[in-house]
Amino acid sequence: MKTKLCLMKFYALIAAALLALAAFSYAQAGDDMKKAADDTGNATKTAATKTAHATKTAAVKTGDATKTAAKSAQFPCRTWSARSNEMKRLA
Repeated sequence: MKTKLCLMKFYALIAAALLALAAFSYAQAGDDMKKAADDTGNATKTAATKTAHATKTAAVKTGDATKTAAKSAQFPCRTWSARSNEMKRLA
């Protein structure tokens, strides 16, 4: 009888240890998931910041190119207009 009681205590101790280990591993997995989510959030924020900067830079360069094209397009138009007026005057 004493042996059975001792054996049951041993089984109860093993069961309690396994239960504690399972609880610890679930807590550890939850902590790892939180860290992974935080890392993903930080990476997303960094990527979004870099994308916004690249978009802004591209917009500025597009604006500069538009201004340059407009300036170079104005000169031939003025020349054409001046030639047109000159032709009308001569006719």
